[in-house]
Amino acid sequence: MRTNQHGTGPKTDDRVETQVILKYMCQPFPDRKMPTGDVDADYEYHTIRNGQTATSNTFADHSPESHQISKHNGLHELHNYYQAYYRRYRNKGLFTADQPLAGDLSIYTRQNCQGTIRGVDVPEERDYYPYRGPTP
Repeated sequence: MRTNQHGTGPKTDDRVETQVILKYMCQPFPDRKMPTGDVDADYEYHTIRNGQTATSNTFADHSPESHQISKHNGLHELHNYYQAYYRRYRNKGLFTADQPLAGDLSIYTRQNCQGTIRGVDVPEERDYYPYRGPTP
C-alpha cells in the first residue's frame, strides 16, 4: 500500500494535482527471443513472476537472479533487460532534487540515491514518468 506524500485533487491555491501511476505487467511466453535459442534452458531467465507467491519465483536457486534479489521482492523486468540498464549511465537531465547520488549509473535516482536493489526493476524507469528510453 502506498500513500501520497502531498495532497491530491483539483489544482487550487491550497491543493496540488497528483497523478498516481500503477505499474503492472502481463507477459506472453518470449517465443524465439532467447539468447541461446534453447527455449527449455533459457525460459527461467526470461520469466517474470506472474501470479505466483513471493516465495516461489520462476527462476532456480542457481540462476543469476537468485544472487541479486530476495525471493520476497518483486521481479518486474527480465533479467537481461535489467542487467543492460544496471551497466548504463544515468540520464543526467532527470531531476535529482538535493539528493547526493552515489554514482552515475541508471540505478541511482533521487528516490534511490544509494542504488539499493529491491527486486529486478530498473530504478530510473520506475522513479521517473514518463520515462524516455527503450523498454521490452
